Amino acid sequence: MVEFLLGVPGRLVALGATLATGISDILTAIGTRAPAGTAVSNAVLTDARIGKLDNLDNIAIAPDRIKSRTHHQVSVTGTGAVLAFLGTPDVSAAKIRVIFLGCWCPSGGTCSGGVYYTGGDVTCRGNTASSGMTWSFILEEYY
Repeated sequence: MVEFLLGVPGRLVALGATLATGISDILTAIGTRAPAGTAVSNAVLTDARIGKLDNLDNIAIAPDRIKSRTHHQVSVTGTGAVLAFLGTPDVSAAKIRVIFLGCWCPSGGTCSGGVYYTGGDVTCRGNTASSGMTWSFILEEYY
């Protein structure tokens, strides 16, 4: 590229002026910043905030990290009180979270119910006046 510019009269001078202006603008911007000693005031960084930052070393355990997230639908047939189970991995109850998304009846009837973790299964329990019921939920497992 330099070889091309050398053959074009006046191009290097224009490039030089643009570059010089750019450097001047950068130096002006740097010169207008606050000195390092006054960049943070006591009103912004208080002793209480510094104490909280110091406490970060005292966190005993890492925050929860999700291992898996799966969506499930469990269905049963029948009317009245209905019950269904979904087997789950062998994990601690503290490492499973069930998020209930809702339930419905395939024939459009009414239903009520919910889901909960029972230590090895997700239990789906409900009551329906229809010919069956479906529960929808998300199962999250944490490390």
